[in-house]
Amino acid sequence: MVTDFPRKRAAARTTSVLLPALVSLLTLSGGARATVITNGSCVQALGGQSCTANDVTFVLVGLGTIDDGCTSPSDTITLRLGARLSNTTANTRYDVGLFINNDGDPATDAYNGASCAIEALHPAGATTATACGPDATTELDLARLFPIGSPDNGPYLNADGDFCADLTSGEVFPGCGEESVIEFTDPVTLLCTDLPPGLPDGFVDIPVCATWSQNAHVVGNPTCDSESELRPGSPAKCRCEVKNSTVPVPALGMTCSCTKVSETEWDCGVTVANAASCTPDCLTPEHERCGAAAYYEYQTDYDPAQVTISNISGSGSTLVANDTLGGLLRWQPISAVDPTCGGGGTQALMIPGQTSSFAYRMTLVGPPDGAVTVINDTTAIFSNDPVFAGAPDLVAAGLATSCRFLNAPNWANVSQPRAFRDRDRVVVEWETGAEVETLAWGLERQDPRTRAWTAVAAQPLPASGSLPGGSYRFVDAAAPPAERLIYRLVELEASGRSRVHGPWELAVESRRAA
Repeated sequence: MVTDFPRKRAAARTTSVLLPALVSLLTLSGGARATVITNGSCVQALGGQSCTANDVTFVLVGLGTIDDGCTSPSDTITLRLGARLSNTTANTRYDVGLFINNDGDPATDAYNGASCAIEALHPAGATTATACGPDATTELDLARLFPIGSPDNGPYLNADGDFCADLTSGEVFPGCGEESVIEFTDPVTLLCTDLPPGLPDGFVDIPVCATWSQNAHVVGNPTCDSESELRPGSPAKCRCEVKNSTVPVPALGMTCSCTKVSETEWDCGVTVANAASCTPDCLTPEHERCGAAAYYEYQTDYDPAQVTISNISGSGSTLVANDTLGGLLRWQPISAVDPTCGGGGTQALMIPGQTSSFAYRMTLVGPPDGAVTVINDTTAIFSNDPVFAGAPDLVAAGLATSCRFLNAPNWANVSQPRAFRDRDRVVVEWETGAEVETLAWGLERQDPRTRAWTAVAAQPLPASGSLPGGSYRFVDAAAPPAERLIYRLVELEASGRSRVHGPWELAVESRRAA
């Protein structure tokens, strides 16, 4: 896929696709050859003005090994870039520079941005090298087929005898072909921007510029001795574009919730949705299609000293492991069947428009003896390895959720009630040693003949709201003239549930006990 998206630039500049010479950005990993300037100036600050020359241009074509992935268009991605260069003009182009905007501002680019990553063609070979081959001291190594081949690119053409290598025209040296491949040996962090606004296609778009000189001994004046000296040989010897890569941009969001189902049990669930929308190319691998979220695992932390985990289930997801000693639930989504391409069933991958969920029950260890904050946090982990083995697994920034909850025992410690007669009424008193989430109290009396319970009063008695508890009195104006009566208390809780305490068969005293 080769796509250009227009952006606001200087009036004389263009973003159309021109192919007399190509620079193809790849994402690579490999050994150190030259040092990337990760916070250098961009092209306008280095003298570029019109940047309309067509000698060198970028085309993004490959997705290779990356250090982390995009979770959404507002995320960043760290990757090792590379470039494949072809010069189909008539003459050699000197001291080629590659500029990638990395200032984190979606309104700027590699032309006018505040910061650019800069790389040169390096190492430069011997000026006497006239063929490509394995001898790095006397021969060149310009090309490599992506994504296979050795990462040890270079030496490159050195037509002017300095640090910054050059780009020849056509296959002028035996065995060299028409391309030079260079890798960025240091990682570059870029925005996961999917341009233009309102017309995303599910891939990262990267602002790039290429610079060069038409003549030798111009860049660096007279020699280009490091990446810091790279710049246009004249104001027009540069080309700046926003190029479409093959790095997918999903739109992941994660939520969680917990519902209390008993005194010591909570049912919890985590939902991940990929809101990206795009039309996939079914000829590409599933994890490289537009908007794909690959590869992500979700890890839910809990404290095994607090809770045990049970009732694990998933919808569009699967359990990887439950570490009951370390307190970690590991689970992965499973890709849904794509309505366009079919397939599906790949672990740790979500296609655009897919939702995956994972559910489990948390049960407190032992009876609660006070309010406890239960750990229940979920984070996303990225890996460039679909089986999460032997690859760098990194926490995906910005994709996490917390469903910690306060488990407060909503029971009350009720003392043995007392009853005494006051004229023709019965007064019932009791005390509480602890109350949690108690709203009110109701008192009920049992009919000794029918065993039915009758509320003593039409309205419950509000809870004291004090710590550790309260003292209460109910007047039973309709109590029969019996010496023993059966009562029970009904605790009304903030959750809407009620709890019964008792019953007690109380001896009705003739007067209140001292």
